[in-house]
Parts: sequence; structure tokens; C-alpha cells
Amino acid sequence: MAIGRRNIKNNWSTALDVAAAAADTTLWLPQPWIDKLTAPTPSAIEWYELTLDDGVQAPEIVRCTGKGTGTVTVVRSQQGTVAPTTWGAGTKVEIRITAEL
Repeated sequence: MAIGRRNIKNNWSTALDVAAAAADTTLWLPQPWIDKLTAPTPSAIEWYELTLDDGVQAPEIVRCTGKGTGTVTVVRSQQGTVAPTTWGAGTKVEIRITAEL
């Protein structure tokens, strides 16, 4: 079994273009920020940990595993965080240092 690897980007931060419900596995982000996040293109066993934070609800950590046009594919509720009912458009999406390696 291959061991995966978390990628890091310096000072990467954007916001949701479209609200995201708790069950959504696709997040809508501005394309220029998706391009900055995924250049160079990560391998199939690499990912990015992203934090969603609107300043009101508890932040949620998600694992970004792929991209589309205007979207990224994510695995929700990572590292013990919980997906709220909805993240509104404009919610911050950032790469932050997290406790788990």
C-alpha cells in the first residue's frame, strides 16, 4: 500500500464561491486559486488539508484530493472536525497548520 503525502502551499487563502452543504464533496472556488493550489499537479496519493472558517461556526478541516473547473473534490470532517449544516458563500478556505501530520 502506498503511503500518502500531505502537500503544503505558503500563504494560500481564498473563499467559497458557492455555499456548501454538509454532505457536499465538491467545493466551488475561484479558478485562479485552484490553479495556484494544484500547480504542479499532485500525484494520486498526494492531497492538501484545507480549513473552512466563517468566524462563527467551529472550523472544519477537509482533505482536497482533486480538482475540476471551478471546483475541488474534498473528503469532509477530517481530524475530528464536523461539517456544519452549511458553509455560506464567502467562507474562508485556507491552508493552515494542523495537529495531524
